[in-house]
Amino acid sequence: MRILIVDDEPLVGKSLRRALQGYEVDVAESGAEGLALHRKHPYALAYLDCHLPDTTGHMLAKELMVIAKLRCVLIGGGDLHRYRLAGVECLEKPFTREDLRASVAKHLPGAGGMEG
Repeated sequence: MRILIVDDEPLVGKSLRRALQGYEVDVAESGAEGLALHRKHPYALAYLDCHLPDTTGHMLAKELMVIAKLRCVLIGGGDLHRYRLAGVECLEKPFTREDLRASVAKHLPGAGGMEG
């Protein structure tokens, strides 16, 4: 299963990649880079930072869901209430490795890849 992470903070991207060991994970630092990766590879799930240098995670999620019906989860700190009200799945920073693993399991049940 391939997972796309789009976050403009390189350390966050690296941390999420490590937490998702066992999956094929690509990390992009902008919406444009995320879209370009998506055009090259099919993804099962995407985690998108709410605030990107060239777009918002919400706008990027809309594009990805239209293009490929890709499951997207917004990640960010602060008030994510308005996104949740709009039916967008959110994972609030800071979150733990276990929170992330639970989110992946929720969206990709039976996918495996998340051993110990």
